[in-house]
Amino acid sequence: MVKSVWLIALCLLVATPAAAQIRPIPSARVNPNITVDPQVRTEGQIAQLRAKVASLQIQLTTLQAQLKDLGAKTVTYQCRDQHTASNSRGATSDCGVYLCDPVQGLCKTQCSTSADCISGTTCDQQTGICVYPSNHSG
Repeated sequence: MVKSVWLIALCLLVATPAAAQIRPIPSARVNPNITVDPQVRTEGQIAQLRAKVASLQIQLTTLQAQLKDLGAKTVTYQCRDQHTASNSRGATSDCGVYLCDPVQGLCKTQCSTSADCISGTTCDQQTGICVYPSNHSG
């Protein structure tokens, strides 16, 4: 019988903390009269904005580096004169019987009027090719 009493006492001793853990916790009540100091709220917003600015500055630096890298790979074209096209890497091209297109900076490759051709040639509008007159030797 002494063993039974000890066994019951031991069970009660173990069960008491377990029972205490499963008791319901009273719900927290929000006091509607509590106000947040506007300065504290503003300082928090300022801190968030500073973090956002720092993040944007990193993104800007990255994009500027990428843009610079792209610029180094980009070749631009321009007309050196009416008969010669050149690019930003120093290469030049004689336009032959065509004029250099000042908008694109490249030699024209076909004509729609004789104004697209060098002096002394005319535009064959059927073929779009600048040609010398038939009495031209060359």
